[in-house]
Amino acid sequence: MDSFARQIADMAVEALYAELDTTPKPGLIDKNNSGAHQDMDYNTMAKSITALTPYFGKFVQVAQNSNGLEQLATSLKLVGINAERAMYRATNGVNTHKGAIFLFGLFIGALCYKYDSEITLGQVSFRMGKIAEVLSRMHTPERTHGNLASQEYNIPTALEQAKSGFFPVLLESVYILLMCDDVDMSDNEARVRALLNIMSCIEDTTVYYRGGKAGADMVKREVRQLIRDFSINGVERLDKKLIDSNISCGGSADLLALSILVYNLYKQGLIDIGQEN
Repeated sequence: MDSFARQIADMAVEALYAELDTTPKPGLIDKNNSGAHQDMDYNTMAKSITALTPYFGKFVQVAQNSNGLEQLATSLKLVGINAERAMYRATNGVNTHKGAIFLFGLFIGALCYKYDSEITLGQVSFRMGKIAEVLSRMHTPERTHGNLASQEYNIPTALEQAKSGFFPVLLESVYILLMCDDVDMSDNEARVRALLNIMSCIEDTTVYYRGGKAGADMVKREVRQLIRDFSINGVERLDKKLIDSNISCGGSADLLALSILVYNLYKQGLIDIGQEN
């Protein structure tokens, strides 16, 4: 693995640990508790990240060696399948990071395919959407919780949402994370605020699967109130409410981790957050 691939891989792992350590996170595993999850805890998530570590460099390598988006999408999918298998071996069959594998593979592939140091987040997001379109043509729908929720509540699946490239939510999240550089705010608080922003604006299939439309509406309502009147105590109260309701915002957590990766890449000068595609 070359030094660039190793650098990107290390930053991906760092982002996943930063997401895990962000506390409190409503309904999600953090340093305080296991959220609405009975089958996993902080240690399970950490074991999963360790098992996934070699695959982020592989995402970089297949992107560097691909000739065209069709080949890139096929190669990313194969690496992702192997990463999922490693995750399940490490967690005794528990799905800890399937969504993150998909998002990170898509993003790293889009970033590192014909990489240029002047690349912008807008360009990477646009390319993510194009890769997602290719993947959707070769995709055989699985009977996953997310797909079941998508069918029942007529909301887009993660793959369908990925066709947008997630540009607006990633850009806004990075700006929130940058706030801690300009005001008296800890990295942790900035990440909590970024998570709330993500929860407020995406259709998280995990939320719909666990809480139905009523649960999803409740999450959006509570989160938007917290954004208007933020406090850590308020986030902790929402955490308890979601635990009691058995609601987890897993898709939002994956996007937080990806936002942290984008933020770190920007800080290292490896991506610009300009808005042009």
